[in-house]
Amino acid sequence: LDCGIAMLHMEVAALSYGIRGEWEFLKAPQVARFRIS
Repeated sequence: LDCGIAMLHMEVAALSYGIRGEWEFLKAPQVARFRIS
């Protein structure tokens, strides 16, 4: 849950600066990477 909240904050902050992207989910123990599109 904590990671999901952090991911949401990252995406909302990027969008507020006009930056679009998408999440790429990774294998454990890594979680995800935000890729700018």
